Amino acid sequence: MFINQTFSEIIFITAGVPQGSVLGPLLFLIYVNDIFENLLSLTRLFADDTSLAVTSSDISETETLLNHDLNILNSWSKQWLVQFNPSKTEGMMFTLSNSNTPVITFDNTTVNFIDNHKHLGLTLSSDPSWHSQSSEIRTLAMTILGSMKALEFKLNKNT
Repeated sequence: MFINQTFSEIIFITAGVPQGSVLGPLLFLIYVNDIFENLLSLTRLFADDTSLAVTSSDISETETLLNHDLNILNSWSKQWLVQFNPSKTEGMMFTLSNSNTPVITFDNTTVNFIDNHKHLGLTLSSDPSWHSQSSEIRTLAMTILGSMKALEFKLNKNT
């Protein structure tokens, strides 16, 4: 390819799809379509994000199910050459009680449990409340209203 009087090196792609291609997202979804076949937990895929969910009042059951599924995902990823980033993997418990946190590992990395997580634009809280989401919406609204007030002030000042 010729850019700014320079030719880039030609490199052949041996696996994958060029980033930004039109077919890339569709081919990726077809490629990972079997990812949840042997999992026990509820699994949701959105683009390149994978979420697992387990409902149980027994922490040890939750721990067993999630560790089982993460081991299967780890094996699947090695078989199909898909890389997950265990250090970016996070866990979240939705509970009203002060229960123990399960010990979850993914590819020999302990999963970090968090209190809040933004998922598809919605902030989820571990204490099934909407305080964080409400706060974000309020802050955004105040920012927009503050900008409108500043614009209104400028308009009034110049007239």
